[in-house]
Amino acid sequence: PNPGAGNFIDPKYEIVVEFSDHQPQDGDRRTVSYLRNGKPLCSFHSYHWSRSTYEEAFKQAGFKDLTWLQPVVSSEGLEKFEHGFWNEFLNTPPVFGLTASRE
Repeated sequence: PNPGAGNFIDPKYEIVVEFSDHQPQDGDRRTVSYLRNGKPLCSFHSYHWSRSTYEEAFKQAGFKDLTWLQPVVSSEGLEKFEHGFWNEFLNTPPVFGLTASRE
């Protein structure tokens, strides 16, 4: 999950990420729901962890060179949808990737 993202509610991407009404703190639970054709497909809970918490956990587990990766849209995804479709998703993505190496 992207620690910098709050609620992410945009049905066109068929994913909804919801926190409570306050700024999320480490350990706060959020609900993630995936939709198909606008109807609920599945929901689950995940937990908010700050970037510093992720980075410290990776460090304690023996990883180094942690890099946060912004999502990218495949060429197929860009071709399938109109220009600008992915803007909101990419501007405040509900997820990020991470890479690291072992010490």
